[in-house]
Amino acid sequence: MVFGSFEQGVNFLLALDYNKLFFICKPYLIIFIKFILLYQKFNFLHNITGDYMYYVNYFFIFSILGHFIETFFYSNGESGILISYWTPIYGIGVIIILLINKFIEKLKVNKFIKIILLFFICSIGLAVIEFIGGYLIKWIFHTELWDYSNHKLNIGKYTSIEMSLIWGMSGILVIYFLKPLIDKIVYKIPKILSYMLITLFVIDLFLTLLIKH
Repeated sequence: MVFGSFEQGVNFLLALDYNKLFFICKPYLIIFIKFILLYQKFNFLHNITGDYMYYVNYFFIFSILGHFIETFFYSNGESGILISYWTPIYGIGVIIILLINKFIEKLKVNKFIKIILLFFICSIGLAVIEFIGGYLIKWIFHTELWDYSNHKLNIGKYTSIEMSLIWGMSGILVIYFLKPLIDKIVYKIPKILSYMLITLFVIDLFLTLLIKH
């Protein structure tokens, strides 16, 4: 990983001053709790059954899958910025694709037009997210996880027309090929497992910020 191996992360945990850790993390924890309370109040992220865990499970499924795909296919064996075995950009990307598709499904147009709209909106939307994400990671963690400067149609370092087209195709792949399969199992994931993953993810995020800073 970018900030060390899993074993180094364990050693780091054992060496922590937890009193100091509490005071460092307290402001972030308060913000996180307020966000959860606000989320429950406005209940703004739902699928057709009103179950927000649908999106949470999709986030973790694709964050974990994306991490292992990158780890196995990239020569440096690294993926993402977090200590553990997930790369959130993939989970975020898939949630955005699901929400885009949900919006498109409400339109009174034929399936072919919906596919075209899905392709173009995903191409633009995910390219913008990737562009912003690249700069945020550089600003917060002082590192670069990708660089498209060598692409002929690059738009700065963090996105390009080539990647934009790939994101569009990914949107179609997710909605019309992967989603029908994953929907069969995503509701069967126990909520306790989802809550455990959320807790581990938040801890991982805090520890990554501490290690880096």
